[in-house]
Amino acid sequence: MSHLKQSGYNFTMKQFSKLASFCWSKQPITVKNSYSEKVGQIKTDQRKKLLNKQLEQSFY
Repeated sequence: MSHLKQSGYNFTMKQFSKLASFCWSKQPITVKNSYSEKVGQIKTDQRKKLLNKQLEQSFY
């Protein structure tokens, strides 16, 4: 959003959110599915890291 402000666009968060929503709605299903898969993998990786950290702390 800072790039837009530097370019002379002063959107409110509400306006920016509507724009982002509109753009997302125009994406093909393959893009949306790919995004969902990536997000799922990131969440899984984060959970594994958290569990590993908790295990390490409980043993040391």
